[in-house]
Formats: sequence, structure tokens, C-alpha cells
Amino acid sequence: MSNSSNYLGHRNLVSVRRRYSPEPLWEARFGVRGSQIGFDTDNRAQQQLRAQLALYTLNSAQTPPRELLEANHNRDRYWHDRNGLMTYSFVLSPRFDELAIFSAIPGHMVKTVYFFPGTRFETVDLKHDALILRHLPTGSALSLRYFPSHHPKMRQKCPKHTLLGTADWLRQDIGLVDEERLALDCLPEMSEDAERLLAALVSRLHLHSRTEKWAVGALIDDPIRRPRQPTSPWKFTYCWGHDRDWVVRWGGGLHAVPAADVARALTHPLVGLATAVAVRQEQDRAEVHFGDARLRLERHFPSGRAPFGGAR
Repeated sequence: MSNSSNYLGHRNLVSVRRRYSPEPLWEARFGVRGSQIGFDTDNRAQQQLRAQLALYTLNSAQTPPRELLEANHNRDRYWHDRNGLMTYSFVLSPRFDELAIFSAIPGHMVKTVYFFPGTRFETVDLKHDALILRHLPTGSALSLRYFPSHHPKMRQKCPKHTLLGTADWLRQDIGLVDEERLALDCLPEMSEDAERLLAALVSRLHLHSRTEKWAVGALIDDPIRRPRQPTSPWKFTYCWGHDRDWVVRWGGGLHAVPAADVARALTHPLVGLATAVAVRQEQDRAEVHFGDARLRLERHFPSGRAPFGGAR
């Protein structure tokens, strides 16, 4: 009876998780752990990996307007998406001790994490179509896995050349090199609660609900495709802060998501970060608190224009 109840509980959690996450159904079950839906983790090393990944992926190669930069920002050389990870189509599948990245071309995405400081190639898992990477600063695992997004309901074996791709780009050195040490020295101080909040945002980058009409959409790629402003090449994401106080800004393009949607994902009763609270939740400005940490969320538009159908 006990085992059956636990199984049903696990199955229901997987179903809820898949309701909001685009990850493959057969992989979502690996993210659920006990009675937890699994978007967050108590594994401190994995939490630190995700928080650092926030600084790497959410600082786009295109620099935001100067007036939107934080006074203490020091991201130019190291902490930005130098090889365009966020320009690829992929799905994140957070687990207790691993962050899995699913893509139709996992081997070719290797070059996008090449400059993430401390990333090393560990092994190829041919059975599960995965490249297993190790993040030396935290000792935590990151993997690139095959997901045929053009046939999302089908499990297909990954062609070997697609899996391996540019895997030889990744270093296999034992220790950190000088440039990586310098990059890590440039990391701003981050409280543990801020770390959990940024890690939570990374884990929810692709969550959405068409029925509830909200989406995170990697901030600038809304899957719901609601009415937008006129086309603009001005597009960026930005993440910086210090200790307990952090900000994420984004804008431009056709499909920048509302700040209120991102706050909703972080505080959602089913898939949100437990005890996180939205103290402000407007279309273009929101603010989420977790413990002693504050995360400001800001959507911006060029020339002060708001999107069609939305007020500033």
C-alpha cells in the first residue's frame, strides 16, 4: 500500500511538472525527487552551478544601454554568453545533482559552454545519448542530452556524429587555468538566499502555461506569442548584483515576456520556489524576495515604447 501510494504521488508530480515544462516526458521523472517537484535542489554545489550559469547565460553578448548597467558591473570579459547558448533551441531539465540540457544537436552545443569558467568534459554516455560535463569550481554535473524536438513525443536514438559534434572543444585539464581563476575572482559576492533565487530562475527559464497565460520564455522568446511591439533589433538580457540585491533586465525583439510572468513562475503554488514572495508584480516591473534576498525583474523597450495592448 505504501509503495503504491508513493508511486502514485511520484506519477502525479511528474504530470504536474510536465504541465509547465517542455522537457521530454520520459526525462521529467528523473527530476522529481521524493515529494519534491524537483525544479530546486538542496544540493549546494548544484545550486552554486546554476547561480553562476545565470550570470553566464543571462548576460547576452549584446550589451544593454549604459543607463541599465549596475554601478558595480564587471561582466564584459568573462560573464556573458560569449558563444550564444541562449540563441539555440534547448530545454532545461533540472535534477537534484545535475542540470541536464536537452537539444536536437547536443554535440554542437558544446562550443556554447566552452567559455563557462571551469567546465570540463568528463565522459560520453552512449546508452543515454549524453555528454557529461563537470564544473570544477563547484564539482557539480552538467550534461548535454539528445532530445528530438521536431518529434517531441518520440524517443529516438541520437546519431553518433550529432552527439559527439564539437565535443573535442572542451578542455580535459585537471585544474583551473589562470584565465578561469581570474573570471571566478570577478564574480560578485552572493548571499546564499540570492544564490537560491538565481538558481531558481535558471531552472525555470523555459516554464510556461498556455491555460494560465504566462511564460518565462528565456525572457525574450515568449512561446505564447502574445501581441508585441513593432519589430526592433534592440534585444538584450542582463543579470548583475551584489550580496543580497540582484536585478535581471531584458528587452527588445518581438517576444520579450512580461516581468509579472517571471515573478509568477518563481512564486507559483505548484512550480515556484517555496517561500519566495512577489512584493511587486506589474507588466514591466516585478520584484521577488526569498529570505534576505531581493531580485528585481525589469522588461524594457526601446525609445520608451510599450508593447501593443500593454501599459507601462
